[in-house]
Amino acid sequence: MADYLTSNIRNIALMGHGGEGKTTLTEAMLYAAGIIDRQGKVEDGTTTTDFEAEEIKRKCSISAACAPIDWNDKMLNIIDVPGYFDFIAEMVGPLRVVETACIVVGGVTGFNVGAEKAFKHAVKSGVGRMFVINQMDRDHANFDKVTQQLRDRHGSCVVPVLMPIGEGPDFKGVVNVLEKKAYEGAYKKSVEVPMPENMKEKVDKAFDDLVEAAASSDDELMEKYFEEGELTYEEILTGFHKGMKNGDIVPVCACSALTGVGIARMMD
Repeated sequence: MADYLTSNIRNIALMGHGGEGKTTLTEAMLYAAGIIDRQGKVEDGTTTTDFEAEEIKRKCSISAACAPIDWNDKMLNIIDVPGYFDFIAEMVGPLRVVETACIVVGGVTGFNVGAEKAFKHAVKSGVGRMFVINQMDRDHANFDKVTQQLRDRHGSCVVPVLMPIGEGPDFKGVVNVLEKKAYEGAYKKSVEVPMPENMKEKVDKAFDDLVEAAASSDDELMEKYFEEGELTYEEILTGFHKGMKNGDIVPVCACSALTGVGIARMMD
């Protein structure tokens, strides 16, 4: 196993309501990184992080489990956290050792009580927050609707960074708002493609929201933004990092853990 500087280690807890796909998402990331050669399924009892006999029997997570993933020379320590309230101690404990709470919500079910509880615990623990809108491959999945739910509840700090290309059975890729680049394909086979014409206006609006949020996280950046009306890419990144760390920015990513679309770009 390689040696990693602490600056290259990311400790991330996957949290949220039960049944939103946290364990499947962990499995998809392990598969994308080549750590496993076959993506297991919860219903088959073959996932990496649900390995206890009772978890296999119940088809749900009972204990928090860590999955170390080497990705782009970084070590991602992904902690798959149970979503059902019976096991809430297993959710609170990992928040003591992570820097980020990645709250998983469904593209159909949207923001729910489990996600709300996870968010509140993350705020209380003082860790960074992000949302992953999973199951974008399902019928009636609606990224804009769920994102608006998140913004209505938590304000303008919620900003999309990976927007879906298509929804439901047509979900085939994502757009990185920060880079204004589009990608199609699953897992590591995700490749850059031309930006869909019908998404350009929406991506530009999301980019403006992201820049404004990045500027708001730092007084110097805000002053420059007011004076010049724009920031360099490096300045946006600086503001983004600072804002996510202190909770002023809560990024949103679209993906499908089942099909692998958006997984590699989310891990990036």
